[in-house]
Amino acid sequence: MARVVLATLGSYGDLFPYLTLGRALAARGHTPVIATSPSHEPIVASAGLAFHALGPDIIVSDRALMQSLMGQVRGSERVMKMVLGMTRQTYAELDATVANADLLLTHPLTFAGPLIVKKRPSLRWASSVLAPLSFFSAYDPPLMPAVPWVSDMLRRLGPGVARTLNGVTKWITAGWLGPLHDLAREQGLTLDAHPLFEGQHAPDLVLGLYSSVIGAPQPDFPPQALITGFLFHDETPPGLEASAEQARAFAAEGEPPIVVTLGSSAVLIDDSVFAETVAMGRRTIALVGPDPGAVERYRGMPHVLAVPYLPHHVVMPLASVIIHQGGVGTTGQALRSGKPAVIVPFSHDQPDNAARCARIGVAKVIPRGRYNRRTAGAAIRELLGDPAYATRAAAVGASVRAERGAKTACDAIEGLLTDTAPRSASRRTA
Repeated sequence: MARVVLATLGSYGDLFPYLTLGRALAARGHTPVIATSPSHEPIVASAGLAFHALGPDIIVSDRALMQSLMGQVRGSERVMKMVLGMTRQTYAELDATVANADLLLTHPLTFAGPLIVKKRPSLRWASSVLAPLSFFSAYDPPLMPAVPWVSDMLRRLGPGVARTLNGVTKWITAGWLGPLHDLAREQGLTLDAHPLFEGQHAPDLVLGLYSSVIGAPQPDFPPQALITGFLFHDETPPGLEASAEQARAFAAEGEPPIVVTLGSSAVLIDDSVFAETVAMGRRTIALVGPDPGAVERYRGMPHVLAVPYLPHHVVMPLASVIIHQGGVGTTGQALRSGKPAVIVPFSHDQPDNAARCARIGVAKVIPRGRYNRRTAGAAIRELLGDPAYATRAAAVGASVRAERGAKTACDAIEGLLTDTAPRSASRRTA
């Protein structure tokens, strides 16, 4: 049995898949440890898993921080620079965590992980990504939030142009990597590849923790990549059972409601999506976040049930249409529910996830600045009026529900742990 460190940084969408994987590994007799932001410790503890603090602490309840990090144009840059600026702290904390570990699984933001693996040749390494965007495929170019129009152009012009643009992006972002280069030199190491691109991928196993329905493997994926399917964290926290029953009762009182949620990050920085949705007059279940005033704004409206939070696996199957921000965790739950969606993306991978859902015929996308009762109403009427959306959403839902993401990921990790073959050449010469 192995000690496995699962290292991740970010919002709940970056945490929940690793909780699910950790519990699945524990069920097989392994000892998983979740290394993540200190503010996530209570959630990790409630999942019954060991916790180790890993900076920086990305506090999803910090409204000012979320406003900075969720900007469409520069939000991703700010996230990268914040994490890279604390690379030395992250390295020290993660290196202490893996001292007695057999395997380290890294998230795209845990930039210190590959350096640690170079210093610890006996430590097995697997990497993971949560969304197709992270592969930066020239054959399936992602939609980048700062320049959303480029994606369609690249799809028309082909992989050669996309590869060129990836090269330009590498050149631009190379200027962000100073703290990582400094740390590598201190440890007597070098960065062999760009850590935002191919350098994030482990040479022996790369896990894509999402469904192939939104991103099939491409010819330029690492050959060791495995798309597992989503890893769903289906927990109803203590104290929410009554709210779950209230939602079921509300849904049963009339036509299926709209369900609107903005995940764990965007919910703090934009209440216009909720206000404009409610203004349509349709029956609505709104997951308005932790601000008590948000619930009070909708109290007394008979067509609205506003609650701070409900697990998506509970509330989404009650919906006629789901309105959400396009975070990959929320997207996975919406796809699994088999219901069509209106997606209002903010930043990071959200515009790309939204575009992928639109391409497979299960969603309409409305840019954040254009979302209002008129545009939302038109999108909802189209989704409900054209049976093709419901048919396609149901088929996609059945496909996603048939996947076994946690089992597939565990099998692959155990295969790597028991593989006695020599390490990849890049590991041996690092």
